Amino acid sequence: MTHDAKTLTAVAGDHIQRLRLQRGWTGNDLAERCAELGKPGLNRSVIANIESGRRRYVTVHELFVLAVLLDVAPAYLLFPWEPDAQVQVTPTMVATADRVRAWIRGDRPLDDTDGRKFASQTPWREYDDYYRYGEQLLELVTREQEIRGKLAELGLTDQLDEPTRAALEDLLTCVAEQTRLHQRRVQTVVGGV
Repeated sequence: MTHDAKTLTAVAGDHIQRLRLQRGWTGNDLAERCAELGKPGLNRSVIANIESGRRRYVTVHELFVLAVLLDVAPAYLLFPWEPDAQVQVTPTMVATADRVRAWIRGDRPLDDTDGRKFASQTPWREYDDYYRYGEQLLELVTREQEIRGKLAELGLTDQLDEPTRAALEDLLTCVAEQTRLHQRRVQTVVGGV
């Protein structure tokens, strides 16, 4: 492990404590809620040990219970929020937080291996959702082009006030950025990383 990489459990402990305090909960408050969700073993002492780093593991079931109670995705309890932060994935592997989150989501392999092999293990239902999202983006782009064309055809482009024109440009920029992001994801799946 490099000196600046944090273990997943240490990161989770930091996030659990921060989110607990944001809600104004004591360790005991969180422990009571854990018991209500069927995890009485996550008592005040265990939570304090996780938050302080004295306990070096969190089970998957514990992670899920804590994520439900703190209203956060489990992956965001495990990884630093800074994209380039180093995370100890295994005792001998370190990667950036962004890379690990993409791996957890199933967007790309953790290392630089062939993305097609990694993608071949993804349930097809997820690809259906993924391509449906792409179709929606294409529909937005098509609609945007139709609106621009109609405004120009009617000679209304020059009649838009500045706030309306700026809002339209912001929307079109957002659609273009989302389209590029989707294209990169498809390239990762189809053509490797």
